[in-house]
Amino acid sequence: MNICVSLGNCSKFELYKKLKEVSMAEIRLDLLDWVSLDDIKEIFSKHSNMIATFRPGKIEENKRLEYLTTAIKSGAAFVDIETESDPEFISQIIETARKYNTKVIISYHNYEVTPSLKVLQGIVVDALKKNADIVKVACQVNSQRDCARLLSLLDGKRTVVPVGMGKIGIITRVAALNLGAPFTYTGFELDHKTLERLISEISDV
Repeated sequence: MNICVSLGNCSKFELYKKLKEVSMAEIRLDLLDWVSLDDIKEIFSKHSNMIATFRPGKIEENKRLEYLTTAIKSGAAFVDIETESDPEFISQIIETARKYNTKVIISYHNYEVTPSLKVLQGIVVDALKKNADIVKVACQVNSQRDCARLLSLLDGKRTVVPVGMGKIGIITRVAALNLGAPFTYTGFELDHKTLERLISEISDV
């Protein structure tokens, strides 16, 4: 069962301990204050199914590029870059990813609302044009209709991972796998074992 657990804001010891408990992990490098290039090499050699992520704004872009490139070369199965990233940044990441058989996730995040279906569909099309292998669409969910719009992106598209943020949005993470998403996300603090159980119960219906 492909449940990706997002990991950050923890010590090196805690990170390695948590990695032993999960089958897939997103490593939020921007949330690991202790991480260095050597740490990245070590982290991504310890698990075969990890996403390398470093959200913008914390360090200079050339350094962020170096961190993500190092993760790719060290064994990251996926690398996640934001759809609004500079085209040259995206191009360099994709070029390195192709050389190391790392799949590219191009992600969109909206922490306030879930846009209209037309806007969401446009985001997916744009990311695929940028050569994404997978498109992650993560939006704040404020109603069940928001959930429905996000999940509708899976209509025949197995390259999309819809993520509803907020309490109401949890259902999107449960339903996504059963509707064709390649994987779904959870945080370690949101018990991933509980999410596994809910997904299994839906699958058995």
